[in-house]
Amino acid sequence: MKCKDNPVSEDLALMRLIKMGLMLDGGEVDINSMEIFARMYFGLFIWETECAEISREYCENVCSRFCDLSRKEEYGQMYLLLAVQYDRMRKPLPEAVWWLFNSEKAVSSFMCCFTECFRQHLQK
Repeated sequence: MKCKDNPVSEDLALMRLIKMGLMLDGGEVDINSMEIFARMYFGLFIWETECAEISREYCENVCSRFCDLSRKEEYGQMYLLLAVQYDRMRKPLPEAVWWLFNSEKAVSSFMCCFTECFRQHLQK
């Protein structure tokens, strides 16, 4: 298969998520894989915040915003909030996370898992 020039094609994005093991052939999220994926990218996110010397207080505020948006099921806003945090650190959103954008199911699952990782981290 030759990839087309349109990187945001829904079909191409779904195919990529399936090849990444995050989605099943029927278009449903592979929950176990998504939990691992979210935990891995959360770990990288926290590492970046520490390297950028982002305060714990700021992280607690961001986590609270993620939790509020999660309760309202505003997963697209959560994804945007994550992108803003990377911008704040002058880092690009990781490419593999960017590829979730075209799938509402993938974004909602990822953001729920990511937020739970954030909550667990801050309880330590």
